[in-house]
Amino acid sequence: MHSGILLLVWVLAAAPATPHLAQATKLMDVDLDFAGAEREFEAALATPGNDLATVTTILEKQALLGVYSQEPDRAERYYRRLLVLSPDFKISASYGPKAAAPFAAAQKWVAQNGSLKFVALPPRVGPGSVEQVSVKVAADPLSMAARVRFHLRAAGRPWRSEDATLRAGVAVANTQGERLEWWGELLDTQQATVASVGSQAKPLVAAIAEAAVAVARPEPSEPTDPSGPTGSARAEEAVTETSSPGLTSRTLGITALAASGAALIAGAVFTVSGTQARARVDGAERDPSGLVTGLTQREAFELDARARSQATVGVGLLAAGVALAVTGGVLVWQGSSVAVAVTPAGVAIAGVLP
Repeated sequence: MHSGILLLVWVLAAAPATPHLAQATKLMDVDLDFAGAEREFEAALATPGNDLATVTTILEKQALLGVYSQEPDRAERYYRRLLVLSPDFKISASYGPKAAAPFAAAQKWVAQNGSLKFVALPPRVGPGSVEQVSVKVAADPLSMAARVRFHLRAAGRPWRSEDATLRAGVAVANTQGERLEWWGELLDTQQATVASVGSQAKPLVAAIAEAAVAVARPEPSEPTDPSGPTGSARAEEAVTETSSPGLTSRTLGITALAASGAALIAGAVFTVSGTQARARVDGAERDPSGLVTGLTQREAFELDARARSQATVGVGLLAAGVALAVTGGVLVWQGSSVAVAVTPAGVAIAGVLP
């Protein structure tokens, strides 16, 4: 009866298993007791403390059980839950069309309704301390989220955990310390993990900014020398420090001449291309009334637009090339040193013409 369906190959990487999950797998794959397997899968899913890998494994097996039982709607429901938790999940090509069809339908549903989104919010920082970390359930199309479990560790201390209630999709944990490592798990009604931010191996870090440390722990500043330079004098010193002598007008001129050559060549290319496009329009066959018949209306419009555009670009590049050539020639002729300085008004280049 089920010989066609049993051609589906069941291959899964080992995941944290419960006794119910192992028993359900045996009932489905070996004993072909689909009703008994479904009861064990439900018991496995209801086991408190399942991690996300275990939850997705159970959901995939339940979906495949729906395929075995020739219940595509049931298979689609489980695939929806699986894809809401793991949008990038893919089924094996060996499962065949009986599994591919409900999976594709579930993918379409998730594309329209979205997946579960669980994100960390910026920490709240007070004077000298991280006061609060928080998370948000940004999207929950199947209403899976129930509460959040925070895992927190201050510098030099062991991890501690605390559960928090979601209010308007947000959960918070109060903290204290200049630097805090933390991560969070989103739990469903069975206390299973359905999403997380960070992990124990790669925790998130919340720390007060250096500026906040400076405010919280002010250090004595160096005394100001009344005989020191005034504000305007210090500004002049700053400009002097950022000045870069040693550039010559000859170097700048050669650079300008090189850019001029490139602009002239590009301008010529655009001008020639525009001229050719215009020639195709002007040279097209016409009827006695003067209408173009050698090109379609669309081709004529495109060629006309191309001719105008390329002619405009070409003229602009040629003009820029000429200007750069003149500037480069003057700078090469000058041949003296110039100074480049950063000022409040921008960058200044100074030199003396001979």
